Amino acid sequence: MIELEHAIIKTLAWFDIFNHPMTEWEIFKFLYAPNLDPKKCDFIKVKSCLQNPSPWLQTHIEKHDARYTLPDKKWLIQRHERQHIRFRKKWQRAKIMAKQISMIPFLKTFAMCNVFTLQDSNSLSDMDVFIIAQKNRIWIVRSLTTALTFILKKWRHKKYVSNRFCLSFFITNEELDLKSIIQKPYDIYLIYWIALLAPLYGKQEAEKFFTSNTWISKYLPNWYHRDESDKYTTNSTFFKKTIKHLFQVILNGKLGNLTEHLAKYLQLRHMSHHTTNPKSSIIISDTMLKFHNEDRRKNFRSTWERKVKAILNK
Repeated sequence: MIELEHAIIKTLAWFDIFNHPMTEWEIFKFLYAPNLDPKKCDFIKVKSCLQNPSPWLQTHIEKHDARYTLPDKKWLIQRHERQHIRFRKKWQRAKIMAKQISMIPFLKTFAMCNVFTLQDSNSLSDMDVFIIAQKNRIWIVRSLTTALTFILKKWRHKKYVSNRFCLSFFITNEELDLKSIIQKPYDIYLIYWIALLAPLYGKQEAEKFFTSNTWISKYLPNWYHRDESDKYTTNSTFFKKTIKHLFQVILNGKLGNLTEHLAKYLQLRHMSHHTTNPKSSIIISDTMLKFHNEDRRKNFRSTWERKVKAILNK
């Protein structure tokens, strides 16, 4: 029971960094328990532990309505309720964008990142996007995605941030396993980033992505990837499917290869004019494009470790 209580504290502490109060189901599903037997942290046990807490756990968590927080965080509940109205509007924009972007040739999956963070974000924040492209067509997909979001005035760039889409992470369907970008000794941010992805288009490829990353279940024993690929995905219209298929046929052979090389050349030329932060984690390859100029994963991990240590050492 002590191990389960500590796992609950660690989970609440992580989401406390992002001001997200958690329901029983969320605590169960996203329970951070890398050394705990899954049989000891099933939903019944987690629910029982929360509803009938030990004297120790009672002093370290609080329940407000149907959500749990660390002590003295009741204000998070009210904030979450206010922000949820904004989230619904952002989510609707994202669903519309997914339908519009579904016509782009060779685009396999369009997903929203950090859903819980998005739920508790302010009205001025942007929306992070994750895209899976077909093998050998990542530069075409990035070019067309950027162009379409720019035309629709939805592309996040320079001072244009509020409610826009940050196109910062692309991979191909031959680079689905993200273990290669783990930051040692462990990468709790990446683990939760994968677990909280919400695919809005491309269910089939999203399912393959989650299957390729089931290694996160070692840390989140109750996370189940099929929930994520089924929960949000929408279908494209017949017209958009036809447009997509037509261009995929045209750009499937030598013409497509030439277009891919041209798209790569033009984008790399543009990128060379922009200086980057030495602490960045920018990755540029033909299988992954990751444009995070400031990688804050270590900072988040350190903050979480200090928070957990302070609680468990009381």
